[in-house]
Amino acid sequence: MRLFESITLLSNRQSFEMFMGEARDHLWFLMHFNHLEIEEHRIHYQENRGVMQRKTTVYPKRRLRKQFRDTASLLTYLDTKPYRIEWFELQFTNGWKIKMLPFVSLIFYTNSQSERDSLIQKCFDISGLNPINIDALMINQTYMIRLNNSLELLSGLILPDEFWTTEQLREWQMEQTKLDESGNDEIGVPF
Repeated sequence: MRLFESITLLSNRQSFEMFMGEARDHLWFLMHFNHLEIEEHRIHYQENRGVMQRKTTVYPKRRLRKQFRDTASLLTYLDTKPYRIEWFELQFTNGWKIKMLPFVSLIFYTNSQSERDSLIQKCFDISGLNPINIDALMINQTYMIRLNNSLELLSGLILPDEFWTTEQLREWQMEQTKLDESGNDEIGVPF
């Protein structure tokens, strides 16, 4: 029913993650970044012939080597191919980066907090939602995006991201171990 299901601000204060269910079905979203030039890309795909493919035929997973100047030419190329995108990472000449985690989310990397905030508002505009108060969001907390344009904190649990130092990660792991040993299932890690 909605493009994005949740949002998480990452600890470097310049990046954020948006969960979108089956992210590979929403690659059209990248057309909104057509004005940016692609500096480098890493795209892993697997050929999928659909109903014409035998059940025993399994194509290997490969890396796309063809170079593209912008997202429009990339998406035009992918539209003509029977590829199932496993994951990708696009790096643009302005320093931004978009990474798709396998099937579920997009991570956006920007150069500053103001760029991050304007990109979040752009994502909400594309989704047909009203702007949100980004300053009210806490770092490393996941918020569900509701259709009435409200954000609901998913849980009080802070989850680590790729920007945490090893010391921060070690402290978090020790804290989680203590919670697990105490037997309090409501506070522990959701998996």
